[in-house]
Amino acid sequence: MIYQKIEQPYNTSTYYTFTMCAHLSNETNNNVETNDNIETTTKPIPTKRVRCEYDLLQQLIMNKRKEKVKIEIDLLKLTDKVVIFENQEIIASKVVSAFKSRKIINVMVISKTQSGKTGSMCATIEQYLEDSGNLIPIENI
Repeated sequence: MIYQKIEQPYNTSTYYTFTMCAHLSNETNNNVETNDNIETTTKPIPTKRVRCEYDLLQQLIMNKRKEKVKIEIDLLKLTDKVVIFENQEIIASKVVSAFKSRKIINVMVISKTQSGKTGSMCATIEQYLEDSGNLIPIENI
């Protein structure tokens, strides 16, 4: 596992942690572990994310759903149910840029209560969906 802690500006305690996590891939390394019973097991360690191929109909459906989510986020902003601050936009851009690396499988944002994690996630989703190259089923967000 790889952990990277990055402190954020504005005297907030918000930071994020990159975590390599299990995901099915054909490209794996073998790792031998020992547990308390002194048994040896071999577990695959993923080396990158798997990219799915979608047919044109699936792509069209995903793009329509993506547009629907972007509209919902805009409505939340307009009705002041979600307010996204500058530091949350900064965290979002770092998370989105982290996902451009195929070796990053999971990004975890950790912070104190009421420090802006939900707004950071809304900004992350919004920024991720803005990139037309990011094709993902909405159910996976």
